[in-house]
Amino acid sequence: MSVKKYYDTAGDILYLTFAETARSSRGIQLTENIVLRIHPETGQPLKMVIHNYTRLAALSRDGQGAFCLTGLPEPSSPLHETLLTALKTNPLHEFITLVQSTPTSSPCISLTEALLPQPQAAMTA
Repeated sequence: MSVKKYYDTAGDILYLTFAETARSSRGIQLTENIVLRIHPETGQPLKMVIHNYTRLAALSRDGQGAFCLTGLPEPSSPLHETLLTALKTNPLHEFITLVQSTPTSSPCISLTEALLPQPQAAMTA
């Protein structure tokens, strides 16, 4: 699967496209700065948008980049397990790592090395 990357320098936003967007998609704000769009029926990741990319990349590079999934649906929701499974497998796993949580805390993610280089201009893959 070819992942397309685009970095908007003016907005400091990194766009990752994993698959062509379906006619309809569901957006889930995983964290304050990370939005994931999935296919509403299959749960397949379609796109991920990372706002404030350079700040998040710097935090991740310095070992401080565990971002809690504040937008994850409740564990009783079928979407909860679908999202956790998607986060543990490619294409998402190539770019983010799911950090294990305790039963009383939300799961967290961190950016992988594949996303840490500072973009200097628009990127394409």
